[in-house]
Amino acid sequence: KLAARTNALPTLSYLCRIGELIPGTGSCVYCDCDLVEDVSHMVGVCPAYSEPRSRLDRKFHALVREWFPEEIENYEDCTMEDKVLHWLGETGTSKFDFKADILVKRFLRHIWIARKPLTRALDELLGREDWEFPYWRHPDMKKRPG
Repeated sequence: KLAARTNALPTLSYLCRIGELIPGTGSCVYCDCDLVEDVSHMVGVCPAYSEPRSRLDRKFHALVREWFPEEIENYEDCTMEDKVLHWLGETGTSKFDFKADILVKRFLRHIWIARKPLTRALDELLGREDWEFPYWRHPDMKKRPG
């Protein structure tokens, strides 16, 4: 979630920005929107992730209703862009943020797994380790997964 909040997920836009890909080649390969694949596109727009996004929205809506009933109408009236900001942000209420983090991290994991073939191909092409990095570099991991 932190990588998504800081726009550091290795999306095509990110890889173009850091010079790994040629600028202008970062269009999403999972939809016909002809939009750049960045965090806001993946989380809030791309039709390829609409099902997990709908689940996240329903569950986040229920969480807002439970914790902030006076704010539920504001959440219901939000644009998708605003919802993405809510999903990736923090409220300062630690128990709510903890539960929201679980929902958002689950959503991000689902879309990252769906994107696995692209990420692995880019890893191989560019000599990166974006797919397995969080797992095998973790201090508790003894060896790289096979």
